[in-house]
Amino acid sequence: MGGACRGKAASIARLGVIADDFEILQFDTSGLITNEDHAGVEIPVRYRHRETSVPLETTIANFWTFEDGWPNKLTEYHDIERIQRSASISPKSFLARERPT
Repeated sequence: MGGACRGKAASIARLGVIADDFEILQFDTSGLITNEDHAGVEIPVRYRHRETSVPLETTIANFWTFEDGWPNKLTEYHDIERIQRSASISPKSFLARERPT
């Protein structure tokens, strides 16, 4: 599921996969830091896997770049090890499913 995702349609498709599989319990962007052409935030996230009810916790880091007031780049990092620990799952089983790019 990782790797570059380019364009609005591809981004929406990837978010759809997450929404299909997980219920989002917490997504806190209150620590957002901005300046003229950049923004960054660490987002504590709690999910529940819809099929298994396994809770997952992680932190997502988002770094935005703006041009003329519009977002033109988003770099996002996920703490995959923390997700694996919270769900007691192996990296291969969690990430093995084919996902849209």
